[in-house]
Amino acid sequence: MMKVGLIGGRDAKGRNGVFRMNAQTGQTSMIVEKKGAARIAMESPDGRSLYYLGMAPDGDRAAYYRRDLASGEETILLRMPNPAYGSLSPDGRYLAVNNAVVPREPRGVLLVPTSGGEAREVIHVDAPQRAFFFAWTPDGRSLLAQKHLDNQAVEMWKVPLDGSESAKLELKTAADVRNPLKVHPDGRQVVLQVPRKPEQIWALENFLTASK
Repeated sequence: MMKVGLIGGRDAKGRNGVFRMNAQTGQTSMIVEKKGAARIAMESPDGRSLYYLGMAPDGDRAAYYRRDLASGEETILLRMPNPAYGSLSPDGRYLAVNNAVVPREPRGVLLVPTSGGEAREVIHVDAPQRAFFFAWTPDGRSLLAQKHLDNQAVEMWKVPLDGSESAKLELKTAADVRNPLKVHPDGRQVVLQVPRKPEQIWALENFLTASK
């Protein structure tokens, strides 16, 4: 089976944009060309829409776009003063985006409707803490978020999107975890990169269902 993925970057011809890449052959095809750099790119579950992080046309430095792949029509879903990590929910209804007013010091996570509308903050921490990388649970009802504390520790929290109480998971990781989390479809395992020499990738099992 051919495996493909979406990447943002620049091709050998010097064109910036979003590309579809065949993971087996390395061949790429351009989906959208942008004057500024395009970064994070995600496709909707039905394959009709593309969501990506690019440069804002004016004013703010960055924006998340929704592009209709049939018509090519684009809509700005969120403008930001700085580029920030984002992730599409499993059902394609929401983008979760770091609220990073100061680069590399995000204070929360915004929930952005992909159909359009106002973003709302679902995770917030006060300085000097940071709410850094996060991931969706497979059912799309919660986010797993890392809260970086001022004592260099990192806490993992499960944050429901319906407003119910968040739960702290019995897990602590190094403060300089640099990459997003990956949650297994069974909802019971999460993979994250732990900075060691040499670097390590940890698979953590059976802790999501045990949280109170």
